[in-house]
Amino acid sequence: MRRSRYRWLQAIARFYVSVFRAVPGVVQIFLAYYGLPEIIPALKTWSPEVMVILALGFKYAAYMAETFRAAVDSVDAGQWEAATSLQINKWAFFKHVMLPQAAVNAIPGFGNYTIGILKETALAFVIGVTELFGEGKLIAGGSFKYAVRLSIWKFTQRSQLFIGCW
Repeated sequence: MRRSRYRWLQAIARFYVSVFRAVPGVVQIFLAYYGLPEIIPALKTWSPEVMVILALGFKYAAYMAETFRAAVDSVDAGQWEAATSLQINKWAFFKHVMLPQAAVNAIPGFGNYTIGILKETALAFVIGVTELFGEGKLIAGGSFKYAVRLSIWKFTQRSQLFIGCW
């Protein structure tokens, strides 16, 4: 939306990205869990896990939007000129020329943010949500099944590796 020709859409996108990137994740989780249900009473029935997903989702959506915008901006202007000379319309240009080139530049950043959101799930502990590693500690501490804890940790590493390479 920051690349839109409409100024009001640019302003909304700029405001969203600026606010959600500037406010720390803990504050966003607190506001989502304690503040939003006061404004919207229907959210009082939502679980804390959903509120954490909502808060971190909005935060990392702002980061990923900026990464994607930068990746689109990194495509050379000569590509558009070549597409225009070949009489390719805007949507075909975006789908077949711009998007594949921008994806190459955006995927490493998306991988970093995927790892970051996985690490920031530990912030959910401040509102009483037991995150992945905390759950592993509870399993291992109660039953001495450290293999389960290790397998959860290995699964997390492998999924990060898979998402990062994809």
